[in-house]
Amino acid sequence: LSHLKFIFGIEERIIDQIHKEISIKIYKHTVDEVLSDGKLEESEKIFLEKLQTTLKLPDDIANKIYAKKAQEYFDSKQFTKAISTWLRALDFDPDNEEILS
Repeated sequence: LSHLKFIFGIEERIIDQIHKEISIKIYKHTVDEVLSDGKLEESEKIFLEKLQTTLKLPDDIANKIYAKKAQEYFDSKQFTKAISTWLRALDFDPDNEEILS
């Protein structure tokens, strides 16, 4: 993206927004893939943590992705997947009021 900024004279705030949107899409897709079997292996957890770091995705955004996925599982009556995903979200932020309520 920094090359596009230079070549096309794109403002920094626009580059930051593009990076954020792409990072969220990549992380959401990866979370969907990893959680598709309803389990989160330790190696998958480590991979997601590294991906989050690489993408520079803040904990609160990653946590919202997990919480939304858990709600999707719950709404579709996939309760085991919902619980394990909510627990994963609590790993990121144990004091998250949205998950605890």
